[in-house]
Amino acid sequence: MTVAEHEEKISEFFVNHLKLKNLKLIVPVKTIKKLNAIYKSVFHSAKNFEELNSCFCEFKNQLDLSPAAFCELKKQFEKKMALQPSILTECFIAQTLANFWGLDKFEDLDAKGFIPSEISNILFGIKNKRDGASFRYIYFNDKADFVLVQCGDSSTIDAVFIKEKIGIRIEFKEELAKINEVDIPSYDDCGKLLVGNDFKLKYPYYAPFVDIFNRKTNVFEMMGHNFRLADYLDEESSKRIVENVVDAKFINAYILLKGNSLVSVLGKNLHSSVEFSGSEIRTAGKNAKKLWSVDFAKNEISKLGGKIADGKVFLPLNEKMYVTGRGMDIVTRYKINPLIFVRIEHTNVEGGIISFAFEKIEQLKPTISLHLSPL
Repeated sequence: MTVAEHEEKISEFFVNHLKLKNLKLIVPVKTIKKLNAIYKSVFHSAKNFEELNSCFCEFKNQLDLSPAAFCELKKQFEKKMALQPSILTECFIAQTLANFWGLDKFEDLDAKGFIPSEISNILFGIKNKRDGASFRYIYFNDKADFVLVQCGDSSTIDAVFIKEKIGIRIEFKEELAKINEVDIPSYDDCGKLLVGNDFKLKYPYYAPFVDIFNRKTNVFEMMGHNFRLADYLDEESSKRIVENVVDAKFINAYILLKGNSLVSVLGKNLHSSVEFSGSEIRTAGKNAKKLWSVDFAKNEISKLGGKIADGKVFLPLNEKMYVTGRGMDIVTRYKINPLIFVRIEHTNVEGGIISFAFEKIEQLKPTISLHLSPL
């Protein structure tokens, strides 16, 4: 049996065994959302981790079920950072899988600093490891017949399941999750999306939808709204996007959340197991760069009753301008409109007027993304 054939065999073993049982999350999604909300609201103000931890007393029993979730709360608090998106959900999914496979031992490799001797041969002996995905948490048992590794880098896969020295790469997806999101570099003064040859070569499957957007509308007309891709996605185009994502990340299997149930799907069967109604072009994504629509920004400032003098902007401040940081509960920037903003550290507020250098304005890049949810 070749390594590729062995990999396919273990992938089918993993997915098919999970399908035999209607596996439920050990903690409901609703509770995980509450844990995220609690952390977001208090991590900046808590004086120490003990104070933060006391805020979770109502959910202590649920939090005790996942040592990885507890570790994530502690690590991020000590760094005074927001939680990574979806990380608590991933921790509870991993623990649910560990319980299913009878993996009753847990190690935090970040804290331990080394791999336990009883499983080091297994981890270092993987025949088909594809990249340098970092191992953060390990779930195993005395028999070491199966090992589940939760990875720590958001740019790679979420977990690896190891059996017979073969590691299969697994992605966890919340309901209505993005399978892929790509920044669109910019747009012109008419709001038409601009993509160069580099974009077209790297993402040829998205280029036709950029053209559709430009024929139908523009960023300024759609400001504050998203452009639905689902109206233009057909079977062939959506399949092409999914296959490119799965192949690029060498994903063997997906665990999809449907309510509180875990749905296991082989990577090669993902397209036929999901629908894509939430797919969209967002006129303002999460990444920004230095302002490029200069005249547009000047007009918007004028509309808001502001003025520009000697390269400095003066604007009446109102609560609609406040934007909290991702995963935080504190204001990190002021929104001039849905497309442009200034970071709070570059501003001064006095007498209800916010002032800042015009050159400090940033502009959000559009994005195109494919969203999926299980059928």
